[in-house]
Order: sequence, then C-alpha cells, then structure tokens
Amino acid sequence: MKNKPLFIVMLCAVFASSIAAGYFVPKLLAGTQKGQDVAAVSLSPDPRMSKQPFVPPSVPKKQMDDFARHFPKLEAATQSLYLPDDELVTTQGKKVRLSTFAGTAVLVNLWATWCLPCVVELPSLQKFAKLYEGKIKVVAISVDDGKTPENIAAFLEMRGISPDVAGYLDFNGVFLKKLGLRGVPTSFLIGSQGQILYRFEGNAEWTLPDSTEFFDVFLLQNQ
Repeated sequence: MKNKPLFIVMLCAVFASSIAAGYFVPKLLAGTQKGQDVAAVSLSPDPRMSKQPFVPPSVPKKQMDDFARHFPKLEAATQSLYLPDDELVTTQGKKVRLSTFAGTAVLVNLWATWCLPCVVELPSLQKFAKLYEGKIKVVAISVDDGKTPENIAAFLEMRGISPDVAGYLDFNGVFLKKLGLRGVPTSFLIGSQGQILYRFEGNAEWTLPDSTEFFDVFLLQNQ
C-alpha cells in the first residue's frame, strides 16, 4: 500500500479528534438509527411505571448553558419518555431493571470498553456517585457486544471502578437498538418517576463546579 503512512496519519487524526470531542462513534453504532432529539426518541412510557404527567426539566438556563459547554450536545426533554426497562445483568450475574431504582433520580451512562472517552470518564462518574450518594444513583451500563459479566468485572477491577457504579451490562443490546445513539458515552438524567429529563452526549468531568452547580440546583428544584 503506497500511501500507508498517510493512511495511518489520517486514522490517528480521526481517533484523536474523537477523543478530543469526548465522543466515540465506531462502526458498531454507525449502523444504528440516526441520533435524535430527546423529544423524538422513539420510546413509549413503560406500562409498569406510574404514568405521571410530564413536568419540564427546571434547571435554569444559566446553569444548563454553563454545564452544556462541557459536552458536544446537551438536551432537555420536552415530553414524557422513558428509557427501556428491559433486564440488565450485573457483574455478579444478577438481573435488574432501571425501574428497580424508581423513587430516586438516576444518572444512566452508556459506555463501552473499546471507547477511550468512556473509560477516561469512569473515575469521574465514580466520584460523582460518591458525592451524590443517596441523592442521585449512577448506573453506568456497558453496551459491549460479546462481553460477559466476568469480562466487565475484570475490566472494572483492573481500573479500580466499583461494580456498584459501572457493573451493569446491556446483554440484549436493547439500548443500542431503541435509543438511536449517535455515539458513546451518552448519559441520561431520569427523574424519580423514571422520566427522561436530560440527555448528555460525550464525556465530561462530572464533579467540576459547573457540574455540581447544575445537579445541586436540579436536586433543590426536585425535592
């Protein structure tokens, strides 16, 4: 291949740009449904969840704009939608659903072992989980294809990440099929009734002042 050096340079540039943007869009996701606004995600309220009237997210524009600077895209929901409530498997082999955490706010993070921005973000999510323990539950779900709970457990242990934070596996590929992800990491803040309130695309430092101000205001307005 005559232009092999040039090809390698171009490949490295694309990879570096994805890291800089904090968002990785591999071929695995490129074939899924194109990303949509939160309001357009083709999901219906889960019949097992209480059907509460939609209350628009209430974090003021200033705090939202300040936090949004750290993401390629941040969206607020405009209608009542829910994440899939299909079974997840934990690294201990137990099966849980997002509805298991009903009654508290949940930060759902979709990540993968092959996604460098995702892996870089995990320690920050763990700090966030400790900071908001008892107030906001962090559920980081691996969307790896072909990985076992044991594989994910070993990956997390090697990096000092608690399975209570990131030890969840979307073993049926439900989130990739239903959410139309543009890439990973992608996170969702869901309210105590299970409704999607905010969608965050890309990785972030979740304990920076802009972040904690956003979530502190969110908690004050959603007591």
